[in-house]
Amino acid sequence: MTSVLPPVPVVAVAADHPLPPDVQALRDWLADNKAQDITVLPIADKTVMTDYLIVATGTSRAQIHALADKIIETFATPAHPIRRDGYGATDWVVLDMGAVMVHLFRPEARALYNLEGMWS
Repeated sequence: MTSVLPPVPVVAVAADHPLPPDVQALRDWLADNKAQDITVLPIADKTVMTDYLIVATGTSRAQIHALADKIIETFATPAHPIRRDGYGATDWVVLDMGAVMVHLFRPEARALYNLEGMWS
């Protein structure tokens, strides 16, 4: 028997950190494509590696793969390729989009690594 998780609302960033249009579009795309518990963390003041982390949960390994593949297909361009890591492990896939890094987790891995706690 497969359980269906209820949808989780998108977590908004603080009002003093309005999202750039491209980050907002990616967050909205994830919500439209059934990613859950979407969190956007503005971290430009904490690191030089990226400006935003987007952390989202997928309900299965297949969904995480599908989300990663579709993000690359939808948002990558020759001038702005997207680098992917963790695809073989499938509990956690990270997409490096330059100013944005997207972390797609299975629920157990997300709880274990707790990126929101580390970067907040």
